[in-house]
Amino acid sequence: VVLIAMARIGLGIYYLRSGQPVTPKNVNQWEWAYAIGGTAFSLCLGMVTFFAVLRIDNGAIHLMLTTTTAAYAASIAGRNASRPWVALGQLYSASVPMGLGLVLHDTLFYEVVGAALLIFMFGMTDITLAVRKTIISALETREKNKELADSFEQQANLFDGALKNMSHGL
Repeated sequence: VVLIAMARIGLGIYYLRSGQPVTPKNVNQWEWAYAIGGTAFSLCLGMVTFFAVLRIDNGAIHLMLTTTTAAYAASIAGRNASRPWVALGQLYSASVPMGLGLVLHDTLFYEVVGAALLIFMFGMTDITLAVRKTIISALETREKNKELADSFEQQANLFDGALKNMSHGL
C-alpha cells in the first residue's frame, strides 16, 4: 500500500512538473496511469483489510482498517464519478476483499457488517452513475445557456445597431 501510494505521488509530481501540453493522447495515457495506480492502491488496501480481519485478533486494527477502506471506497465513487469505470473499479477493488474478509470472519457481528458493506457497493454504484448523469446534464445545460446567451447578444447588437441608425432612416 505504501509503495503504491509513493509511486502515485511520484507520478503526480512528474505530471505537474512535465509541463506537457494537453492533448487527447496524453490525457488518455495519464487517465490510464491514474486508473491503474488507483485500482492497484484500492486492491492493496482491500487485501490488507481482508488479511488483517482474518489473521489478526485485534478489534482496533479491524475498526481502523475497515473504516479507512470504506471511507476511501466511498470517496472514490464521488470523486471519480465523471469516469464511472475508474470509480467503480476502485470501489470494487477495495470493498470486495474487505467485505469478504468480514463475511468469512467467525463472528456474527463481522459477518453482518461484511454483508452490509457488500450491499453498500450496489448503492455506491447507483450514486456514482447518478452523479455522472448530473455532471453531464450540468455541462449540457451550460452549453445550451451559452448558445442562448450568444443568440441574445447577437439580437441585442442588431437591435442596438437599428436604434443607432434610426435617425438616418427617419
